[in-house]
Amino acid sequence: MDDETFVSALRSVTKFLEEETLPHAAKDASLLCQAVASTRFDLSGNGDCVTDKNPGFDALMSVLAEDLEHRSNKSAIYRLRCLAGAVRFAGRAVIKHREKIISAVEYALSKPGDKHLFKTGCKLLRHSLSSQCEIYPISQCSHPMRSIVGEGLRIEGMGKSAQLHGGALIHWHVPSSEQIDFTAQLLNKFSLQRLKEMGDPLSSIVQW
Repeated sequence: MDDETFVSALRSVTKFLEEETLPHAAKDASLLCQAVASTRFDLSGNGDCVTDKNPGFDALMSVLAEDLEHRSNKSAIYRLRCLAGAVRFAGRAVIKHREKIISAVEYALSKPGDKHLFKTGCKLLRHSLSSQCEIYPISQCSHPMRSIVGEGLRIEGMGKSAQLHGGALIHWHVPSSEQIDFTAQLLNKFSLQRLKEMGDPLSSIVQW
């Protein structure tokens, strides 16, 4: 996908998310956001050398993480679900949006009485943690390749992984020390502190 096509597709997706709220299609919308944020990295160098540039994720953050507390319950859950998809393979780009991610998780987990909102917040937290502390392949293009036919050229690529097509070098997301620190921050704020409270017989476990 060339830059012009990607920019046009990104514009269409952000416009769709801004104008539509489809609670019953939240899973599909989440996968759409995941595709936008995970298939367009600014890669430099070889192997594990990956920059923190991710224009798709940056654009989605400005739409999905703003004014959640002022939205209806269904709208907030829908956007948080989409955000959970976007963050899943977003790599180092998540770091510069860490405060928004923390605020979004904190908002969702502050309402334990709302089962669906709370569950969505847990999903966002889980995907944020895995995206920052796990190693996974990243690519500018992860759809199955098509056969390429040209003058004196025929490459059979139908159904092959784009990451393995033509012996191309696979790029890997490898967590940086800053990402590990962010992971520890999330765990301490939303998990470890909660476990400590649950172990204290004098504490209340009603609120986070």
